[in-house]
Amino acid sequence: MQTLPLSRLAIEVLQSVPKLHERFVFPARGNDAATPSGFSKMKRRLDALSRTSSWTLHDLRRTAATHMARAGVAPHIIERILNHSTGLLGGVAGIYNRFQYLPEMRDALEQWSDTIVQLSAKSER
Repeated sequence: MQTLPLSRLAIEVLQSVPKLHERFVFPARGNDAATPSGFSKMKRRLDALSRTSSWTLHDLRRTAATHMARAGVAPHIIERILNHSTGLLGGVAGIYNRFQYLPEMRDALEQWSDTIVQLSAKSER
């Protein structure tokens, strides 16, 4: 199980959407009373609004990782955020280094959040 700190912006966004389940923000499939619309339906709407369609969820992860690296976030922090166990935290280092890097992850995700806000402001002009 991965613990991922949320940025202030992520918390604001999550608090702004309707609560569909007592415990889970994104309830699992199979819970007919609480399952939100599927990703495919939402992606079609995003594609239409953004006038682009050739992207995947992994593109979003790649973009976030690239921007965090550009901002000076250490590779092992990016790996923790992406929940990867290769690279700097793979092998022996991953076995012996059990530190979660939560403060560093929180800082990196706040930086990424700030970047999203800046990019959004530019696109609105």
